[in-house]
Amino acid sequence: LKVTHRPLTIKTGSAEKVYDGTPLTKDGYEITSGTLAPNQTYVITVTGTITEVGSTLNGFDIIISDAEGNDTTENYDISNEEVGILTINPVELFYSTGSAEKVYDGTELTNSELTYISGQLLPNHEIIIYTIGTITDAGSIINEVYYEIYDINTKEDQTSHYKINIDY
Repeated sequence: LKVTHRPLTIKTGSAEKVYDGTPLTKDGYEITSGTLAPNQTYVITVTGTITEVGSTLNGFDIIISDAEGNDTTENYDISNEEVGILTINPVELFYSTGSAEKVYDGTELTNSELTYISGQLLPNHEIIIYTIGTITDAGSIINEVYYEIYDINTKEDQTSHYKINIDY
């Protein structure tokens, strides 16, 4: 005699937001295929959470019980193939650098012009940003930018929470 596991597929939701320092969760689920055996009930807890920039699966825990309260979860083949994704995107900031040109004279050429275009830092965050491009010999280079973002209260680096877009 052989009793096989009862198939059950559960789908959790997906969610996305821009980084704001708070956790992202997405409650809710649905059983997309399969059923419970007669007189059985389930409790599903959606467990996915993310606070930092990146993505993670929106997982779940499930307990299936019979009418007497006995755990029968092991009798099911529970698929999480349709588990949602939680994503926190970085805050985007936009800047442009200045250009400069001259005939070779043996001295460095720099241009420290940097223009803020759009985007907003989170409260208590501060940015240090400046151009670092310099050239002496004939040719051309991109007027590169150095930047660092930190929390003004804790002094912790917050740069990974931002995407800096530079129009060179």
